Amino acid sequence: MYSFTLDSYDVETLNNFMSGFYKNMPSKPVPMPKTPFDDLVQMCVDYLKEYPALIACGAAVPLLLIAVFLWLLRGEDEEKTKKKKKKKSKENKDK
Repeated sequence: MYSFTLDSYDVETLNNFMSGFYKNMPSKPVPMPKTPFDDLVQMCVDYLKEYPALIACGAAVPLLLIAVFLWLLRGEDEEKTKKKKKKKSKENKDK
């Protein structure tokens, strides 16, 4: 791939460039075509740059949900151990 970096865009200059002047310019490899996934990723990156608070909320909500879930599980475990202790203490008193 050759880049046209000349200032003039008239027909004669473009024709001369295509006819052989392109050999005087440095060549570059032809880039791969963009896929729809590339467009989607770029759209997401642009959106996150425009709304940085969205990143904080996106990270905080799952962490908050995990913390609440663990807190609820811990509370259930404490209730079960209290009930077991009460049952054991009642059984010991009955004997």
